[in-house]
Amino acid sequence: MSISSTLSNALSGLTASSRAAEIVSSNLANSMTEGYGRREVSLSSQSTGKSGGVSVNGTIRHSNPNALQQRRLADAEANQNQTILSFQVNLETLVGHATDDGSLENKITEFEASLITAASKPESEQRLKALSRDGTELTEKFNTISEGIQNLRARADAAIASDVSRLNQLLSQTQDLNRKIASAHVQGHPTDGHMDTRQRALDQISEIVPVQLMQRENGAVALYMGGGDVLLDTQAVKVEFAPSNVVTPHMTRDAGLLSGLSINGRAIDASSMNGSLSGGRLSAQFEVRDELAVKAQTDIDNLAADLVNRFQNPLTDQSLSAGQAGLFTDQDSYFDTANATGLAARISLNSLVDERTTSDLWRLRDGLGAASAGDKGNADFLHRMKSALGQTSGLLSGTNATIFGQASQLASSLGADRISAEEVSTVSETIRASLKEAELSEGVDNDHELQNLLLIEQAYAANARIVQTVEEMMDTLLRI
Repeated sequence: MSISSTLSNALSGLTASSRAAEIVSSNLANSMTEGYGRREVSLSSQSTGKSGGVSVNGTIRHSNPNALQQRRLADAEANQNQTILSFQVNLETLVGHATDDGSLENKITEFEASLITAASKPESEQRLKALSRDGTELTEKFNTISEGIQNLRARADAAIASDVSRLNQLLSQTQDLNRKIASAHVQGHPTDGHMDTRQRALDQISEIVPVQLMQRENGAVALYMGGGDVLLDTQAVKVEFAPSNVVTPHMTRDAGLLSGLSINGRAIDASSMNGSLSGGRLSAQFEVRDELAVKAQTDIDNLAADLVNRFQNPLTDQSLSAGQAGLFTDQDSYFDTANATGLAARISLNSLVDERTTSDLWRLRDGLGAASAGDKGNADFLHRMKSALGQTSGLLSGTNATIFGQASQLASSLGADRISAEEVSTVSETIRASLKEAELSEGVDNDHELQNLLLIEQAYAANARIVQTVEEMMDTLLRI
């Protein structure tokens, strides 16, 4: 080996060590950066005559596609379950529990207590006022629950619009990154930075909708949804959704009053079961808006209808004429059972006995249809109203129960749904955390990188020593 070859080999070693140190420093600096793939310098021996140095071929970006895909699917499921849990918690809070001040059960109990108190002393104006006030508060509780449910639907609708907008941005970004990666790959330029950025974009897409990746030429990827719909393959699709400014009980997607989802103008199935979007946050928002909240509204409407029917029954209030509203009304009108949708939002105390607008509270004692005040000591109507409140029916639950019993069953059902959602969410979060930990185990290990740095330092020092030795040998020759 000639002196020049020795020097060339040592210099190539110094170059390789410098490049390796640069890679290690990058790994350490990005050890907490999301989407960063651990780098490793790629080296190979070079031959020049009978001697060889080392060539730096580039860098290798380490990633585990299978681990990434499993974690992304877990992300989608965890986001879906968290969205459902949030809805169930909010819905349960709206209805409340029997022990909560202001809960539906509590308001029914207070109204029933006022009926009993008024019946015990029907001539008391103050007790009739209290009965009117508690009746109003009961209807307002129904109104509040209905309004809250529609707010949850409107919030889900707005979240869908936001997710669709973000999804389109991410698909466009991924398309652009595919182009940059493919171009750099063809030209032999580094692609690691673009790969990191694309991984972060794909992670965010997976939170919105679960996707399957297919590798394409020169490092590009194609994206498909679970139902086989293409999101990106050379060109990104356009996902379309029309948000609503307001959401009311009668507005549903089935009725054509709320927007569904389309891809490049083609409608897709956004249902929670077996739909193209099944899984992920976007699917959960559709489930909340079009299924869970609609069912909740139907339940509270049925309970309100049961309450109204009990008091507009002529057997309860014998003073009523045909078609005349009873104690509880549909916006101060007679309630038609064919118009039950949204009743909880419209239910109100009859203005004839609303202590805020009238002083003729004797109708609470003598009947809503009474022409004039009767015997102040006659509590027959008050007793019939108390009896009507305690009658059993199965309009809501399918099993006979009093109005309080049905409200209690509703609250219990919501509590069970919330507990079930919590359990499902906890399991999915545990799975996500486990898969994330497995993914990170293949990422940057600071201890391992520091060990590599020591080896690099030793190699650099050894090659530098060779350069120094060659210099001394040359000096010796020059001194002869």
